[in-house]
Amino acid sequence: MEKGADRKALLYRVVKRGLILVLLGVLYNNRLEIKPLEEIRFGSVLGRIGLAYMFANIIYLYFKQRGQMIWFVSLLLGYWFLLLFQFSPRFSYWRFKYGRQFVSYLDRSIIPGRLYLGIHDPEGLVATIPAISTALLGIFCR
Repeated sequence: MEKGADRKALLYRVVKRGLILVLLGVLYNNRLEIKPLEEIRFGSVLGRIGLAYMFANIIYLYFKQRGQMIWFVSLLLGYWFLLLFQFSPRFSYWRFKYGRQFVSYLDRSIIPGRLYLGIHDPEGLVATIPAISTALLGIFCR
């Protein structure tokens, strides 16, 4: 943007690059095989990098530094709230055990296909929220 690039063109490039990384992650996780939907694992490290990069850059493109800081803090506090104060409907006890967090429950509800070990995916969709904050930290350090 400092060189005069159009914000819409930059947004297109950011979204394209992020979605390519997500697609490459899905392809890598499934060894380039075509499988039924319930056997595909969608969560991946490349996918998390792509989503965190994409959303952090969208925040950078559309918000000034104060807004970016508000997003950073809000994402971390929101994720912390989900971990600490929300219970999975299946497990109202031992909420910090592996796979029993509300975040795991949301991933099981949202993500089609299979999850890592069936009950939890460390690279799940909801757990990408703090990764967006980490990507924003990288933007702050530039």
